[in-house]
Amino acid sequence: MEGKKVAANAKFLSYISGSGTVLHVVNLSNTGRQSARLPSLGSSSQHIQDQDFDPFNQNRIASVCTDGKLRIWDIPSDGLNTTNSSPIEYQTKRKSALRALAWHPSAANVIAVRGSRNIFVFDLNSTSKDEMVSTIDGCFGADILSFCWNYDGSKLVVTCKDKI
Repeated sequence: MEGKKVAANAKFLSYISGSGTVLHVVNLSNTGRQSARLPSLGSSSQHIQDQDFDPFNQNRIASVCTDGKLRIWDIPSDGLNTTNSSPIEYQTKRKSALRALAWHPSAANVIAVRGSRNIFVFDLNSTSKDEMVSTIDGCFGADILSFCWNYDGSKLVVTCKDKI
């Protein structure tokens, strides 16, 4: 597990199950002890590596898995009542494991995801389910440790094991 185990916004809290393959979403207006059988967002045989809520849409969350897919989940306004296993899926051309994600801070529907040595940017408004931009193989001399957008979204900052 490389990314966020827990994420939250003004309406929901999400967490990855102990096995790492299920994403649970809890409505913050629910108080007290919760049922052990909470509804979830899908069930995958692949491990979820990272997840985060869309900063422009409180009812949407993204997750990335070791199967190389970016999944976008829509959450009903009143929260999950049943398990949802119908995300919109995006696939990188390399189909390698994805490790983390970062929503663009100023452009709605733009998200960056990273693999071990590549960054991929998706435009979720596009009719294509392929990445809009990706780094060139060999661009990074070592595995990527972390990445983030700067405050206005004009740059993507990346740190790697080679300390460059």
